[in-house]
Amino acid sequence: MVAAATSDLARRPWLAPLGVGLAGAVGCAIVGLSDPDASVLPPCPFRATTGWDCPGCGLTRGVRQLVRLHPLKALDHNVLLVAFLPFVAYLYVAWVAQAFGAHLPRPVLGRRGGIALCVVLAVFAVVRNLPFGVGRYLSSGS
Repeated sequence: MVAAATSDLARRPWLAPLGVGLAGAVGCAIVGLSDPDASVLPPCPFRATTGWDCPGCGLTRGVRQLVRLHPLKALDHNVLLVAFLPFVAYLYVAWVAQAFGAHLPRPVLGRRGGIALCVVLAVFAVVRNLPFGVGRYLSSGS
């Protein structure tokens, strides 16, 4: 069974990005069309346990606002979602292009980039939980 799936992907390399794209579109549609007061997803376990926002808090509500074409409201829930979205979209487009034989330059995070990303996420997590100033703005707004 696995060999057949691998063989299919080798002959049709566009199947994987198509499947991921469809899954993402369906997920965004479910989140965007669902009632915000009756969410289909459970609350953040970190926030439920500690009362603090993790770096991902507000992503679901941010996606809901983006699907409903309210990018400024999405910023209010999680600014990193809106900041990272162009990079993720570019990586997806590069993946699709590669599946069809074209090659777009794909950035490589590397060790230093990974460390920098972890530092950004950690600083964001700390700052967004400050009870004053920019911390109040960066909180997930829940």
